[in-house]
Amino acid sequence: MKDHRKLAVWREAHDLRIRIYQLTRGDGLLTATRQVHQIRASSASIADNIAEGHSSGTTANEIRYVSIALGSCAEVDSQLAWFLDAGLLDLSKALALTDDLSRLRRRLQAFQLSLKQRHPQ
Repeated sequence: MKDHRKLAVWREAHDLRIRIYQLTRGDGLLTATRQVHQIRASSASIADNIAEGHSSGTTANEIRYVSIALGSCAEVDSQLAWFLDAGLLDLSKALALTDDLSRLRRRLQAFQLSLKQRHPQ
């Protein structure tokens, strides 16, 4: 079985997940518990889908799981926008996360492209 922990893109996704968790544990977010749960779950989904795809055994499955991880990136981005617009997160920290998420999305897209080049459909 392949080790997903060796993938730089997984490590980035894992770090993002930790930062989102830390950013969303403040007392000011007690009124938004559903949204906190959702952004944590979707950020976890990015790293989890990279790991699951990498361990799936086939390049075709790995491509599919990376696509799901990209969808989770879009979900996190949408949720971050909501938190920002609602004034629930520190602006500078949330914008830094948004930048990191954009960088992660580009890396995932590049990773997906490299997988597709190895496994043309």
